Amino acid sequence: MSYRDTERDGGEYTQFAFLIEDTDDLAARLGTQRIRSDKVLPGAYAPENMNLLELFQYLIGNTDWSAYFASGVKEHCCHNGQPITTREDPERLALLPYDFDNAGLVDAEYAVPHEKLNIRSVRQRLYRGLCRHNDLVPRTVERLNSARGELEALFRDQRLSGRASGYALDYIDSFYAIVNDPQRLQRQVLNRCRRAS
Repeated sequence: MSYRDTERDGGEYTQFAFLIEDTDDLAARLGTQRIRSDKVLPGAYAPENMNLLELFQYLIGNTDWSAYFASGVKEHCCHNGQPITTREDPERLALLPYDFDNAGLVDAEYAVPHEKLNIRSVRQRLYRGLCRHNDLVPRTVERLNSARGELEALFRDQRLSGRASGYALDYIDSFYAIVNDPQRLQRQVLNRCRRAS
């Protein structure tokens, strides 16, 4: 992003940045609605959307989220996600995830997992998907397999240091090694599902 100081004649400078679209603006653009509630029941979400989110969070190694409850500092659901209605079925919801600094893929120097999760590092993956979605996992894995090249290109084509790019690509590769091995998928994903939210 390029910045220019309009108050002073300091010229222009450019640096890497990311922009976050306001949730209400995004919902309006998508033709959906933002949902404000203190909690959301698991059955309110479109199962396919939720399973994609669950596996995406596993892919990036993020355990710092909840699709069902607010965090202690927020009054509305959900922790590091915002429920919106879906275009396909306005009675069902999808969760827009955000705040990925505790993800293993990002590997922020200050990031630590929640002590209740019994993992040593944010780089250690822990599947937090619901068991009710286990039958959707194979189809979601197929979808993620078809997107693998595009996902990897994000890290090859950016101006990351060789070390950061290599780490990200290795981390992504380790996800695909798990989900494309039936025994590891069973042991590390399906057997680790959560029975309740």
